[in-house]
Amino acid sequence: MFGVRRSLGIVSNALLPRFESLSIQSIHLGADEISKYTVGHELDKCVQRDIGRLQDIQCHRGIRHEQGLPCRGQRTKTNARTVKSKQTRVGKRKAFH
Repeated sequence: MFGVRRSLGIVSNALLPRFESLSIQSIHLGADEISKYTVGHELDKCVQRDIGRLQDIQCHRGIRHEQGLPCRGQRTKTNARTVKSKQTRVGKRKAFH
C-alpha cells in the first residue's frame, strides 16, 4: 500500500517478512499500527488537497505546481527535465535552410 513503508520508517524490503509467514495476531497488530497513519488513497487525496490549497492562495509553491516546475528551489536552466519534459522539448531543434 502506498505510503506504508515510508510512514513506518522501513527502508528496504529485507525488513518486511512474507505475508504468508505471519500469524493472525501479528497481522492484526500490523493493521492496528498502519491504521494510525494516513496511507493509500487517503494519502493521495490529502496531498492533492494540500496542493490545491497552495494554488488557491497563490503562494510561490502553488504557482510552481500550476506551471509544472520544481517548487523546492532546484535550478531549472539545465536540470528539471522530468518536470519540464511534459511541456517543452529538451533540446533545440535546428531550422532547415
